[in-house]
Amino acid sequence: DIASPGDYDVTVTNPVPVAGPSGKLTFRVDPASLAISTASPLPAGTTGVTYTTTVAASGGTLPYSWSLSSGALPTGLSLTPATGVISGIPIAGIAPASFQIRVTDNAGAHTEKDLSLSIYNPAPIISSLSPSSKTAGEAGFPLTVYGTGFINGSIVRVNASDRTTEFVSSTQLTATILTGDIASAGNLSVTVFTGIPGGGSSDPPATLTVNPVGLAITTSTPLPGGVVGTVYSTTLGASGGTPPYSWSLASGTWP
Repeated sequence: DIASPGDYDVTVTNPVPVAGPSGKLTFRVDPASLAISTASPLPAGTTGVTYTTTVAASGGTLPYSWSLSSGALPTGLSLTPATGVISGIPIAGIAPASFQIRVTDNAGAHTEKDLSLSIYNPAPIISSLSPSSKTAGEAGFPLTVYGTGFINGSIVRVNASDRTTEFVSSTQLTATILTGDIASAGNLSVTVFTGIPGGGSSDPPATLTVNPVGLAITTSTPLPGGVVGTVYSTTLGASGGTPPYSWSLASGTWP
């Protein structure tokens, strides 16, 4: 009988033989007190990933209108006044953002509640590198890193040292590899680091292979001449490959 607010008529009717209704009285059911029922903190979100949640209220007189009375939502999110939906794509991590939300009912009554919402940076993951190999001694170059969970602010690291990084998308970064990074043959460990909240360093690391320069004998011919009966000595030189070198006579004979 009193599930909804409003005015209700109350009468009394006597049974026969002296039947008839009494005069009418009005019984008023007031609306329940207006209250925001959503608990704090709100569900957490992830940087760069679409977020949506709805704040709710009870009591008062429908429809409701929602607004922020103090504080601010994480950057990239907004509040829809007519529905209480908080949505958008957060662009930076924050843990937490604190704000006060207000609901106003159709009769002008309003109430506020303090809420908080955390946005966490995703954990970066590397899937591949381009190029994945270089030759020792070449000049520095731009390295493209593919994966997931990248944000504006993610940093590519080579053997745990930061490199200048350009954010392309959540799945692609470009890093500047230095000439000194590939001066010698070997394997370089490449990771992506994203700061807190959340984030972290990609695991496992990717490998950039630095191949040795092609092996070549650098000594020119003819060799220095000698004199019969006099001690002779000269040294042959080589470059590239992987030292140490081992020498042998492939054909012909010594003097």
